Amino acid sequence: MGYFDLEEDWLTFEIMGKTIGRIQWTIVALLWIYIVYRAVFFAITEDEAYSYFLLKTNYWRALPGTANTHWLNTFFMRLFMWLPGADRPYKLRILSVCSWWVYAAAVIKLSDLFKNKWIGMAFFAAAILNPFLLLYFSLSRGYSTACAFAMLSLWQSALVIQKGEWRPAGWVPVFISASVAVLANFSFFYFFIGVTAAYLFHLFLRGDLRWLRERSARRWLILTGGTFLFAIGCLLFIKFRSKELEFVEYPDLVRSSFGSLVKESLWYDASSAPAMWMGALIFISLIFFSLISFYLYFRSGKITNSIFSLNVLVVIILSEVVFNMLFKTSFLYGRKALVIYVTLLPGVFGMMDKGSLKMFDGSRVVRVVMGLMIVVLCFNFYKRFNTKYFYELPIQADTEKCLDYLVHSNARNVGLGFYQRDVFVFYYSEAYPGRYGFRYQLVTESDLKNDPRFDHLLLSVPSDGKTGDLSRWRTELYYPATGAMVLGKK
Repeated sequence: MGYFDLEEDWLTFEIMGKTIGRIQWTIVALLWIYIVYRAVFFAITEDEAYSYFLLKTNYWRALPGTANTHWLNTFFMRLFMWLPGADRPYKLRILSVCSWWVYAAAVIKLSDLFKNKWIGMAFFAAAILNPFLLLYFSLSRGYSTACAFAMLSLWQSALVIQKGEWRPAGWVPVFISASVAVLANFSFFYFFIGVTAAYLFHLFLRGDLRWLRERSARRWLILTGGTFLFAIGCLLFIKFRSKELEFVEYPDLVRSSFGSLVKESLWYDASSAPAMWMGALIFISLIFFSLISFYLYFRSGKITNSIFSLNVLVVIILSEVVFNMLFKTSFLYGRKALVIYVTLLPGVFGMMDKGSLKMFDGSRVVRVVMGLMIVVLCFNFYKRFNTKYFYELPIQADTEKCLDYLVHSNARNVGLGFYQRDVFVFYYSEAYPGRYGFRYQLVTESDLKNDPRFDHLLLSVPSDGKTGDLSRWRTELYYPATGAMVLGKK
């Protein structure tokens, strides 16, 4: 009787796993449609426009010295710009859109490793439904591709750990994916350092560092050494030559790496204080989970994929502190802190899965808690769902409409606000030469007061609208959602 019960439970578990898999792939496909729609129909952003400008004008000398252009993203932008037709934004975003499938596949494969399927589904929801992370799969930036290959690297590490494979040759795929993540975005060099340190530390504890001297380890050594030299060389050049890494979001680790990430990922636009408190809570929880993982690790001498992920994350955070002390490098913040997010999820949810099997296996507690978490994550995604403009980057979403209006209004001398001027110079004037025949100049406060030259103004409010007296102008076009407005001389 017991045998048949066991066989029936196994069959039920297999059927449940297949059903969950179908649901997950369906959700992934629907989200991809959402990503593609935004990539095709949403206006270009300033960061994308600057990268486009460097490529369109063949300004190759500027590429190595700017933190705005990411190497892998730059290569594919240039590649897809050769496609026939105008340089519409969707061309520049093809790599990011395609990277979604790498990311989603790795997430689904990792979620399938969880013993408790409710925790696996919560992990899936946290990884897939973060609206801030989803944003970058529709943008021509390197963050989405980096997140995709970092998650792929964590899944590959889970596979080799399950096999008990620790020879360097067996870990080459893990490090290839981590290297691609670095090429996609240099902030993921922290991830590469974490993976390397966690792997070498485990070899050290096992007494297996001798494997590094074997002939089969040469590919691994060349790969890791080459990635380290390339990344360090580029980052030092950017820091000391162009000094584009000096921006500081917050001066401390918790608010910068955790608070800013939480703030960007949540739907509300009120005071940042709740996000900072939540970021601090996540940081404290991370310390708790890390201590547990280290205890289990040193007690058993065995490593699991969740422990490995947490080890990587601890090294990332320690590297932030060390680099800040030695080179005054700012802590990871906002979009750069996404490397923390994708590394944190497998570790924390994996430890929860391990704990639930011991304390709450089969109980309703885990189902209720994970179910509520999934509902909250779905609600957060719903609040940020937007099919008109990028919620986080709305300021230039209506620029093209305003520019076309100026052309149809026969504008001759146009004053452009700072944000509108940048995206016009970097993208619209280059992508559509001859389309906009008016003369333009950056608007200053004195221009708004004396209006000596302009017959029209294109501004973003409130940022540009506060620069001077607008009483001599009439509003001809205004988009309340994005703040873009066209003013004509009275």
